[in-house]
Amino acid sequence: LAKFQFPCKRLLFFCYVLVMLLPVQVGVVVAYIFFDRIHLTDSLAGVVLPGAFSTFGAFLMYQFMRTIPDSTLEGARIEGAGELTVFVRIALPQAKAGIASMVILVLIDAWNVVELPMLLLRRQALQPMSVLLRYSVIGESDTVFASIVVFTIPMLLIFTLFQDSLSEGIAYSVPIKK
Repeated sequence: LAKFQFPCKRLLFFCYVLVMLLPVQVGVVVAYIFFDRIHLTDSLAGVVLPGAFSTFGAFLMYQFMRTIPDSTLEGARIEGAGELTVFVRIALPQAKAGIASMVILVLIDAWNVVELPMLLLRRQALQPMSVLLRYSVIGESDTVFASIVVFTIPMLLIFTLFQDSLSEGIAYSVPIKK
């Protein structure tokens, strides 16, 4: 989407941004119907797949791919590389920081998701900690606090370990004005 020219490209991108701006709750009923029809309710795949196709992740990658110089891609095409080769050998290696940022941000979003697991997962053993925290008893504040700390630790570790990649990916996703 960032590098190919085709009719209605801007309209498609605008529609994509509109979908990204919608609150999660708007698509929950449609997601339930879809995952029920393909028999993925009460399955972790039903909760993981929406995160894998995140509109925010695609938007971030669009912005990042715009920063890759067209001349680099065109040079590879002139040398005889096909579109798949240009993508795999030229674009993807240059997009590592953007991909790392996208993975980290989508992972953090998926870690905190509440609505879809509550709707799709009937068995409590499959529910993520974000949903299980709602069962916490207010009077047991020590237990609730300890649960929140345990819930937060993995994301803090991921953020700490990949902070440089995340910063680089976001910094380079801002297109340079020509």
